[in-house]
Amino acid sequence: SKEVSCQYQNLSAFPSDLSPSIEKLDLTGNFLRNVTEELMVNLKSLQVLNLSYNRLEHIDLKVLELTEELLVLVLAGNQLHKNSLSNGKAVGSSRKLQALDLSKNGLDSDAATSYLGGLSSLQKLDLSDNEMTRLSTDMFSGTPNLEVINLQNNHILEIDEGTFESLRSLRVLNLAKNSLSCIAGFGLIQLHILNLSRNSINVFVADETEGKYELQVLDLSHNKLLYFPLLPKLHLQHLNLSYNEITFRVPEPLNVTGVTGVRDGYKDITRLNKPRYSFPEVTDLDLSNNHLKSFPLPFLSNLKSLEHLTLSKNCIENVSLYLPHVSPMDFVGKEHDSMSVTGMSLQSLRSLYLQENLIESWPSWFFKLFPQIEKVDMRNNIIKPCSAQDEANGLWSPSGNHLRCASFSSIPTLKYLSLHGNHLTELPPYMFYQTPLVFLDLSGNENLVMSRYALAGLEPSLEHLNLAGNQMSSASFSPPCLERLKVLVLTKNQLEDLPSPLACSPLENLDIRNNTLQGLEDRVVQGWSRTLKGMLLSGNSFNCCSSNWLRILRDAKVDV
Repeated sequence: SKEVSCQYQNLSAFPSDLSPSIEKLDLTGNFLRNVTEELMVNLKSLQVLNLSYNRLEHIDLKVLELTEELLVLVLAGNQLHKNSLSNGKAVGSSRKLQALDLSKNGLDSDAATSYLGGLSSLQKLDLSDNEMTRLSTDMFSGTPNLEVINLQNNHILEIDEGTFESLRSLRVLNLAKNSLSCIAGFGLIQLHILNLSRNSINVFVADETEGKYELQVLDLSHNKLLYFPLLPKLHLQHLNLSYNEITFRVPEPLNVTGVTGVRDGYKDITRLNKPRYSFPEVTDLDLSNNHLKSFPLPFLSNLKSLEHLTLSKNCIENVSLYLPHVSPMDFVGKEHDSMSVTGMSLQSLRSLYLQENLIESWPSWFFKLFPQIEKVDMRNNIIKPCSAQDEANGLWSPSGNHLRCASFSSIPTLKYLSLHGNHLTELPPYMFYQTPLVFLDLSGNENLVMSRYALAGLEPSLEHLNLAGNQMSSASFSPPCLERLKVLVLTKNQLEDLPSPLACSPLENLDIRNNTLQGLEDRVVQGWSRTLKGMLLSGNSFNCCSSNWLRILRDAKVDV
């Protein structure tokens, strides 16, 4: 065989009977301390060598020079911080090497540099989980063709100017889990993916060079950013800014060494009336777990390609908006052209995540700003749903700029909606009228009362309904005939019986655990038996003398 695996064999020495024709050798998880010349002299066809998680301290000077075809060398989890100068010369003799893994070796910055001389063919380098604190300008001078570098989980505090600029082929750089505090004058125009998550970064400012950056993915999550970073605009598609301290305020006088116009850049971002700062290709933006107090629509409106927006776990209380030169009352009676009034619609937005804020209400035209919206997650807010009468009468707040309730009607593209844990006590009639929901989560709203026509309009569309944990009684649950409903979750309520309109639903999965049911109607169960695949029943008080419905389920081979 051309591939030999000797993983976790308690070997303390190289196998002695290896065929000269093998191309891949895996010695992971043994007790090897040395790699000597005589052990490798016959392995001239070897292309992949994995020596990870041994106890390596020493590599003979010419040992890798003998393996002329070696392309991949994995040395992770050893003790190569010892003898780093001589070991580095040995590794550097492997002229065709394309991928090198030196992670988890206790290497400081100087030791790591000693392993990177003369590797002109190297494309992928892993130095994660080491002890580096500084990256110098000469660190990668011997590896000019690197495309991917992983430096995650070191202690890097400082990166000398020009460290990466000479690596013209560099496309992926991972600097997550380090101790960087400021990125000023960012100019790595060749990068496609940059991970700076889990550092201590409070400022990120890119050079003003326009049209040259190729950056597509940037992760700045879990840092200490106080303000939206000044980023390369073109080509950026995926931006993660979660777990920071971002607000949309203009900062106090802020000087970043070597970079001018920082405060002016922030002014562009925070302009209410058509901010000049835009990201035309961003499709995914995560601003969850920050300090936003309002919905930053003026800024977001310039993200013309935005499809997925996450604003969960902020401090957003409502989404009433101050719009310069527009009176809030201009929206009254002008619902059909509200987008033209604001000029701030997000035409491409498909999903909006607003869970775990303090949102109570929004303007009646709010969802008209998102003409393609399909999914909205509003879990764990304090939503006050509008009744049809509220919307008809225009229940304006004292300031006159938004309804004192939240409307979910007439959203023609919305399919998925979660209102879990919103302290809802009553669903008004026609709450979702002309909104063709497929998935609706109303769970976790204790003592919820669902009026007779609350779900009216959902009959031809709704497939998944979750009402778990609401402590609803049968008198509080009055659904219509939901003719496409496949999944119904009713666990942890106080239902004595199931409403008769459910008989018309082609259920596939039904969860009625932990209620006060004594039985189910044979006629209803007979109808469900044609489509039902699984039913959860425990935690009820079923009458054993009236269990014909259970035999019907078993005959239909329903998983009970």
